[in-house]
Amino acid sequence: MCENVANTNRIEGDNGISVEILGRGGICYREGTHQMLVDSEFLVLGSQYDIVLYTRSVRRWQPPYADELVSDAKHRQIIAEICELLRSSGMKVDLD
Repeated sequence: MCENVANTNRIEGDNGISVEILGRGGICYREGTHQMLVDSEFLVLGSQYDIVLYTRSVRRWQPPYADELVSDAKHRQIIAEICELLRSSGMKVDLD
């Protein structure tokens, strides 16, 4: 479950959406009061960090919103938001 704590691994957009990199893998995506865990994996190439985002894991909100369906359009929007925020911090994002 995503924790709501101040963290230097959090990247926030102007629209209230944020991503937080959790340890060696995993991203917490937050949009308003909704949040979900997204599987990811770091790739370290020299001094540059790249990340693989496992798009199949963008499926379900965490409680209390676990019963809300994530439509195909919302799925694509979430992936685009995550990529935009990660790229804005200088990471290269690969999708799988």
